[in-house]
Formats: sequence, C-alpha cells, structure tokens
Amino acid sequence: MDRFTEIDKETWPRRELFERYTKSWMEMTFSASVKLRAENLVKWQKERRQELIPALLYIFSREISKDQAFTIAVKDGVLGYWDKMHPLYPVLRDDGNFTFHTSPVDGDYASFYSAYLREKAENADKTGAYASLLPVNGYIIYIMPYFAFDSFSFSLKNVKNFFAPIISIGQYDENYLLPVAATVNHAVCDGYHLSELFRRIQVSFDHPEDWCVGC
Repeated sequence: MDRFTEIDKETWPRRELFERYTKSWMEMTFSASVKLRAENLVKWQKERRQELIPALLYIFSREISKDQAFTIAVKDGVLGYWDKMHPLYPVLRDDGNFTFHTSPVDGDYASFYSAYLREKAENADKTGAYASLLPVNGYIIYIMPYFAFDSFSFSLKNVKNFFAPIISIGQYDENYLLPVAATVNHAVCDGYHLSELFRRIQVSFDHPEDWCVGC
C-alpha cells in the first residue's frame, strides 16, 4: 500500500511560502515548457518493438515521485505527501473524445509495462470519463503524439487543495526533440523543482538501459 506521511507544519521549511500562496496571495499555478532530447529513448523502444507511451508514463511517474514538491496532497483534511504518484492519462477514442485510464507504478518497468498492456486490453471499450477507479495519489499526464507544440499551459480555476502536477507531452520532431509542459501549484513547487524534474527526465531519456534492465 502506498504511504501517506503527514507534514509537520511547525518544522516544514516551506510553511510560510505555502501559507502565502494558499491564503494571502490566493492559490497560484504556473506553467513551463521545454523540449527534451528523446532520440535514445525512441530508438531503444523501437529496437525492442515496445510502445513509447508506457515508457514516458513510467519515467515521469518515477521522477515525479522522487521530489516531495510533486507528491503533496490533502488526505482526510491532513496535509502530507505520498511516497509515490501514479499516472492518470487520457486515451483518445474513435468519437474524438477521451477516457482517463490509470496504471499502477509498483515496481520495475517490466511490471509497469505489463500493467499498462493489461489496462489497455481490459478497458479499451470504456467510453465514460474514467475507465476505472481513480488513484487518490494520481497526477494527470497528457500524451498527444498527434500534436506538436512550442508551449502549452492549463488555466486552473478553484484549485484549492490540488497540488499534483499536470504534464503535457506532444509529438517529437525530425530531430527527436519532444515538447513537454508542466503546470504546477506554486504553493508547493517553484521553477527550481521543475528544472530538476526536467533534468532527471532527460537523464532517463538518455540512458534507458539504467531503468529498463532486462526489458
């Protein structure tokens, strides 16, 4: 079972900033877009005849879970953080709408890839907003291989107690540059946290052999 840890506000280094952004200055979000080099990752997946989307879901979930800034939540009225975050990703349907799916990230990539394929097979015909029960410790990640963008952002309204990141990924170009955007709540996350997240993800893109052992 995933672990939720309560934050001790008396000793929490971000307490004052958190209170400013959630009370005095109202809740504020911001977005940032980058282009990451995906050539090694794309070629690695193609050589193994594996889909790219589950690799992206796994990498982002793993790296997001490493930083408390992206795992903070309110559970039963208590502010705390999760030890891991699971992806909630929309899948485009034939009618032009989409359904949100989720696959647990509980172990190595081989386990996640199997969970992804199982979710895809079992819930492929679902047409509602959600294919299955939503994880309480989920984050939203949009993967849009049909959409090449330079910048992408969400304008969130009524974001009270919503601290999970929203990730948007577009179509890579002829140079394998992959557009990635993140919208985050400024109460828990700064530009530094995003820059470190993008840096770690780039390392994972460059060295798939480090996390895709045996796959």
